[in-house]
Amino acid sequence: MKQLLVLVLFCLTVKGVAQDMQVADSLQSGYVKYIFKRQVSPFSQEYADAPAFLNFNSSETVFVAGRFGMEEKHNTGELMGDSAAIGYVGPTSSEKGFMVYRNFITKEITYNQLKLASFPPYVVKDNWVEMKWELSEKTKVIAGYNVKKATTIFRGTKYTVWYTDSIPLPYGPLKLFGLPGVILEATVHNVGMNGRDTTYKAFEVCYPCSNNQTIEAPVEDVVKTIEEEVLFRDNFQYYFVSESNEKFKPFGGKMFLSELPSERAILNKRKESHEKVYEWETKDTKRVLQGIDYKSLLDPNKKGGEDLTLPDFSKF
Repeated sequence: MKQLLVLVLFCLTVKGVAQDMQVADSLQSGYVKYIFKRQVSPFSQEYADAPAFLNFNSSETVFVAGRFGMEEKHNTGELMGDSAAIGYVGPTSSEKGFMVYRNFITKEITYNQLKLASFPPYVVKDNWVEMKWELSEKTKVIAGYNVKKATTIFRGTKYTVWYTDSIPLPYGPLKLFGLPGVILEATVHNVGMNGRDTTYKAFEVCYPCSNNQTIEAPVEDVVKTIEEEVLFRDNFQYYFVSESNEKFKPFGGKMFLSELPSERAILNKRKESHEKVYEWETKDTKRVLQGIDYKSLLDPNKKGGEDLTLPDFSKF
């Protein structure tokens, strides 16, 4: 009888704790809807825009952009989908969209990449990198909230953001986090060869409120570490040509690299991305795949050299 009483009391305690957690979670749940704006071309004053959103609860966030249906009421113009992760340019939207998931308890951050050329979509397990913010006293109002300015440099790119301590949670769009309030506006500076800025600005905020969207990490059959992902992106042309040649082999065909990759060319290509340098890299880091006979894949009609630049990956 005593054991039964202890068991009942234990169950009631667990149930009470679970209910308390649910109440606490609901009080910290909400969402932010953003408009992403980027200049259509460096010679135009027209801007394309597309929506994105951040869903969150007491311990998790998911940022989503480029999902089917999200662009219907907005002027997407000539804007191609820009991955929230590393600046990948691809289709305007997909069924899942681009997702960045954070779990603030397990310190987990994952994001997805869409199908690229003949490669299947995959998920990337990123590193949890704390951001060093410089706070400012400047203020303004966004979507009815008083916000404060802050800046940071993350993986070689400068970000200017505006956050509200009226929502005292360290969340934000893209991979941004760590401020004493949710970020309602974020500008990514100097992206691409023409150095254009891109901005995510909130137009609707709900907090606290029930969230109809599921907050969960993206799932795909293929999973890469961030180090594997960066090496794949840096040397994508090699992977693409090598895989294509495997498919062409039964037919006697063969593709060639138009140019040899180099460290300098890879770093120049990264200027097109949000992420230009990574926390594990040093001046001695080798970004070109090691132990690969690139010259065997070089176009015989072209002269190879380490100073040649990589072709534009977007054509694939």
